[in-house]
Amino acid sequence: MGTEDVQFRTMKEEEIPLAVTWAAAEGWNPGLHDAACFSVTDPGGFFCADADGKVVGTVSVVNYNERFSFAGLFIVDPAYRGQGIGMQLYRYAMCHAGSRIVGCDGVVAMVEKYRRDSGLYQYYTNVRYEGGAGE
Repeated sequence: MGTEDVQFRTMKEEEIPLAVTWAAAEGWNPGLHDAACFSVTDPGGFFCADADGKVVGTVSVVNYNERFSFAGLFIVDPAYRGQGIGMQLYRYAMCHAGSRIVGCDGVVAMVEKYRRDSGLYQYYTNVRYEGGAGE
């Protein structure tokens, strides 16, 4: 499939949970209500790639104010990876941020790719801990 067969657009509200489900499947531990909060902040801040009649990629670029935007949920269906769809989706969505400073959540193993392909660089590192009650 060529990327010319892919359409990029703003996600419909009912499609946003798909991005969260994909993030969880990737082991990203998305917040249970994060997408709903982001959607209220910027309803037009969620984007997708459509191919073969279905969503094959997602990304959010949520504008908080005139100076700051935050990107996340950048996922391409494994069957569609390696075809340039993700980079085109990223570029399409980043237009939404305009000239804002953009922060993003990232996968540690992908930091070098983010820098090389997108010009993003690591400013700081988060440490996440997970456990159950009483552990």
